[in-house]
Amino acid sequence: MKKEKIPTAVAALRVMQEWGVERIYGLPAGSLNTWMDALYTEQEKIDFIQVRHEEVGALAAS
Repeated sequence: MKKEKIPTAVAALRVMQEWGVERIYGLPAGSLNTWMDALYTEQEKIDFIQVRHEEVGALAAS
């Protein structure tokens, strides 16, 4: 059987989905481009909520 090659960020998001994660809060930035691409790929499974400040994201997630 041929194994599917997927980016690490997509694999991590799929694990989070199995854990029951429904949404992720954050600030998109240059170093997160692979994560943002993965979130776009998996957008029907996990929602991304953009926040203006890190503290707001932490409060929203709690």
